[in-house]
Amino acid sequence: MVAVGVVWKGNKILISKRKENGLLGGLWEFPGGKIQNGEDAKKCVIRKVNEKLGVRVRPVRLIKQIKHAYSHFSITLDAYHCDYVGGSPRALKCDNWQWILPEQIAGLPFSRANHKLFDQIQGD
Repeated sequence: MVAVGVVWKGNKILISKRKENGLLGGLWEFPGGKIQNGEDAKKCVIRKVNEKLGVRVRPVRLIKQIKHAYSHFSITLDAYHCDYVGGSPRALKCDNWQWILPEQIAGLPFSRANHKLFDQIQGD
């Protein structure tokens, strides 16, 4: 299980770029990661966004649960609408980050699982 945060600050969304040498390297994503044993999805989002970008967020509501199969593995991803709480974004466990407008999403290379959220985000 994976949990990600669609982090809003005003009308912009925080995204991070995966490390080039890792799985799905160089693609943009909504920050998050694997849920640890005994951890719920909301706590995972809070932890992973802070680890990757050094910012604090508050998960507000589940946007969507996605089941996606890549060529060598499958994931179940819970995506949460999150409010930005504080901190200055830094590329701690990612290669880059940026605040974007929802309409900019389609022009950036995202993983296929993240694509399944686009319609929900542009409607928020």
